[in-house]
Amino acid sequence: MSVFRMSERTRSACQRLAAACALIGLCSGFEWPGRLSRLIFSSAHASAAERREAVRLLTQYPIDAVRDALLLALEDSELDVRLEAAAALGQARAPEAVVPLMDWLDDKNSELRAAAVRSLGTIDDARSRPGLSRALADGVPEVRLAAVGALGQSDSAADAETLPALLASLDDPDASVRRSVAQALAERGAAGALAPLANRARDESAEVRAAVLRALGKLRDARALPVLVQALADADESVKLAAIAALGDSNNPGAIAPLRSSLNGPVRSAKTAIAALGRVSDDKAQAALIETLAQPELGPAAADALVERARRTLAAPERTGTPSSNTWQPLNALTHALAKANAPAQRALIADTLLRLSEFASIASALFSASASRAASESEAVSATV
Repeated sequence: MSVFRMSERTRSACQRLAAACALIGLCSGFEWPGRLSRLIFSSAHASAAERREAVRLLTQYPIDAVRDALLLALEDSELDVRLEAAAALGQARAPEAVVPLMDWLDDKNSELRAAAVRSLGTIDDARSRPGLSRALADGVPEVRLAAVGALGQSDSAADAETLPALLASLDDPDASVRRSVAQALAERGAAGALAPLANRARDESAEVRAAVLRALGKLRDARALPVLVQALADADESVKLAAIAALGDSNNPGAIAPLRSSLNGPVRSAKTAIAALGRVSDDKAQAALIETLAQPELGPAAADALVERARRTLAAPERTGTPSSNTWQPLNALTHALAKANAPAQRALIADTLLRLSEFASIASALFSASASRAASESEAVSATV
């Protein structure tokens, strides 16, 4: 009897050792001889759970070695195995899967339809776009949401074939779909989306309104400015913040006045307005930021915005190859503000801002003034404490 118990313990220990070795081999890149063949066999002939796991593990191999097995798994009798195969083929961007996955778009099972839509979106084959556009009218919100994501993640979001269908989905009865459409349009900056988006700026859902405003800002169309300004009076804080951020994204000089007004609001709105002003290239936006350096609570945020703004301005000649006439304007403006500043804290903050700019710009003359000003400020602070 003791021999039997010992053999059982030994067998259990061997099993644990084999599992550990398999894990070590997988993590270290070691490939057990015949492993791929066994996985392919298991993906078609093992139990349902083992077939699904085998399909998942096949994604670790080059698609040329596992394509046939994954395509066969699309016809498996078990739903979970088919779903795993669809995800694997989508991940591999296998064009051979387009036709069978397109057939799933008419399946009675909404989970299969949604999985097909997601995989087809990842594969991004032109053959699937008409089917994906039709999926925007699916009776199940999850499928429509997947279709928006599939069309929105590719360049097809801006083409003449799919854009009208996406724009029509701004009127979808499900708020999550409408929000997803607005986000897709924001990412693509699709021309022709201005009017449909503006019509949704008063959507009953605050999340949709915020997404629409962000999309309008990304369009950088001056005609959207009145809609963005009006949204500053929205009752929902997240919508107000989205409107402020969108005004900055619009890079429109007309956005400066309402953004300056937002500096007088709650701290969160004011800091969002500061960041937005940093994205407006007009000199008046820069002047507003420099003025804000004098405010103790908002000054550090204004300094951050000025540094990022200057970084973009100073990097422009490297991108275009043509020096800009205002390349050094941010430095000159800050040096001028340093000379005019009266408060020690403001002078110190401007000096620190100039020193931060020295990380990516040569500002020898400004550095001298900044260092002298900071030394004076520190001396005054010491005197005040004595």
